[in-house]
Formats: sequence, C-alpha cells, structure tokens
Amino acid sequence: MKLSLGTAQFTDSYGILSNQEYSLNQNQNEISKIVQFSRVSGINMIDTAQAYTGSEEIVGNQFDNDFDVVTKININYKCENEREILNNINLSLKRLRRKSLHGLLVHDSSLMLGKYAENLYKLLIMCKEKGIVKKIGISFYSPQDYLNINSKFKFDIVQAPVNIFDQRLISSGLLEKLKTNNIEIHARSIFLQGILLCKQKQLPKRFDKWRQQWGNYHNWLNEHSLSPIDGCLSFLKSIHGIDYAVVGFESLSQLKMIYTSFNKETIIQENNLASSDLLLIDPRTW
Repeated sequence: MKLSLGTAQFTDSYGILSNQEYSLNQNQNEISKIVQFSRVSGINMIDTAQAYTGSEEIVGNQFDNDFDVVTKININYKCENEREILNNINLSLKRLRRKSLHGLLVHDSSLMLGKYAENLYKLLIMCKEKGIVKKIGISFYSPQDYLNINSKFKFDIVQAPVNIFDQRLISSGLLEKLKTNNIEIHARSIFLQGILLCKQKQLPKRFDKWRQQWGNYHNWLNEHSLSPIDGCLSFLKSIHGIDYAVVGFESLSQLKMIYTSFNKETIIQENNLASSDLLLIDPRTW
C-alpha cells in the first residue's frame, strides 16, 4: 500500500472539523513545500476531483508529470450528450496540464445506474483506448452501491471509504472480490473526515450519542499504546489488498505526521470497532 495525496483541502474547507477560514490555496509557498516533500518521500499519486473547486488547477500548476493523477468527473444526470462529456473530460486535462491521467473516475456511482450509463461507459472506454487515461473507475460510498451496477461495466479502479469504524468493504467480501479481478483499490475517508483523530469532547454535539463507541475506540488505542493517527494507519496497513490510501491534510506538518506514522512498522488487526450505523460512518448524514 502507498499514500495518495488527497486535494480536497487545497481550495475548500472540507470536512466537519476543517478550518472554515483557511485553505491551502491561500499559501502557495506551503503547497510548493508539499510538492518537494512528496517528491523526496516517494509519494507520487494525487487524488483530485472537479468537485474540489480549483484543486485541479493547483495540481496542474504545482505538480509536474512526475506525479500520477486520478481525478473524478462531474456530469449531469442525463449523460446523453457525448460531446458534453468529452468536453468535461478535456476540461480536466486542461486544468491539470496533462495529456493523460493515471485514472479517471465517475464521482457519483448512481450515474452508472441510470438510462445513459452505457453512453458514459463507452466514452470512458474510448478515453482509455485513446490513451487519454490509463485506468477508468468509480467512486462509491457503500459496497451495495457498487454491487448494484451492471456487472458488464468493468472498472480498473475503485475508490471507497475504509476506516476503523467503516469496515463494510472488508466485511461484505467485496474487497476480496475486487482483488480477485485485479482491480486497483484506493481507500478514502481513512480518518473519517478527521473525527477519528479527535477525543470525544472535541467533537460536535451530534456525536454524543456514540459516546460508548468513542470510549471503546480510545481504550483500544491505549491498550496498544497508539496515537489516533497511528491507530488509523496501523489498522489500514493490516488490510491486504488496498493499493493506495488517500490522505487529506491542511498543512505540510500534517502530511509529515501522516508520512511518519505510515512508515512505522506497527500493524495491528482490529475487528471489534466496526459500526453499521450510517449516521456515524457516512458523512453525508452529518
């Protein structure tokens, strides 16, 4: 497993705990330092999206072609206009200043359930055949989202949430199935938008109902002498089959902490903290 740089925080306040008054876009010098640190640290994958307003431009301006890029496209729900879709893809290439991408993902998996899903899929395949993208894929929130998609649509990459509380990708058996089919797996939301790095008293009041969950989580951390960041990454490293862990951060210092923790030898399997409560594990409900 390798690290992939998440770019949601490059321009927008992202996540329930983010600093609403600050984004990395306000400090281009900080981004330049992140580029240099990533280069010397061997981090060469970047995850971005059209929905992360302005982040594709920052990646294009700051990160050269030594970095591989995965971006996620936004398309209207009809998807019947092929020219519109191709223009949409070309817009990302222009912003990213690249002739080709490592991965192009459909950001909203529900698009692959609609009337025009085949149109969209054919265009993705065309982009792959023309060398515009190396791999095509999809981002989803739950294993069922993926399983609902027509099995004739074959993807090279999937991006899904995986963390100590949200273990659905593993418990459903989908992770094993994906790897059997040689699909590249990118785990996101590994810190659950940062709340797994917090103590209960630091969280918004809406999380009070899961007081026991947090107690069990921090007891587990204490039992293994782990910091929250070490616990999250140790758990992730114990899962066989994940290719990239997409990490979000708001500063170079945070990225350095993640990198240091990621490279520790600690790997601890954990199977008792998984939750099926969507009000906790699905940030869309917050």
